[in-house]
Amino acid sequence: MKLSKTLKISKEEYFDFIVNSFVQELPKATKKRVSTNDIKEGFSYKQTYQLKTGNFISRKVITEFEYGKTYALEMDVPDGKQYFKHEIEEKGPFKIKVHYTEVVNSKNSFQAIIRRFREFTAKAKMSGRFEAIEKHIISLRDEEKEA
Repeated sequence: MKLSKTLKISKEEYFDFIVNSFVQELPKATKKRVSTNDIKEGFSYKQTYQLKTGNFISRKVITEFEYGKTYALEMDVPDGKQYFKHEIEEKGPFKIKVHYTEVVNSKNSFQAIIRRFREFTAKAKMSGRFEAIEKHIISLRDEEKEA
């Protein structure tokens, strides 16, 4: 799946959001503490998911990280690997275009077909997530101006 979305935020605000999300959410998922300095290419962790068939441990690795430009993550899924990539194109002081790519390499052809059918709704959900991130960052920016 590929999606490009223009947001009214800076590349620094976007990457600060990504890094801070890792720092806040990782301890909840893994009981592992991290700092903003840990979030870089090669950083990896394991997360356990409860599935109907039992627990699944997914290894996640940041495969690319260049602050303000690129963030990519590879993770194990029950039937293969999933890749996520965010590439940022700066359009102005508070305007970026996020080029998002998500690829699932599935060993199970039936699951691969199902994922293709779900791609349309997945794009809509991801677009909504980008809008929510933008709204959150703009509200933080407005709060800082008022303070």
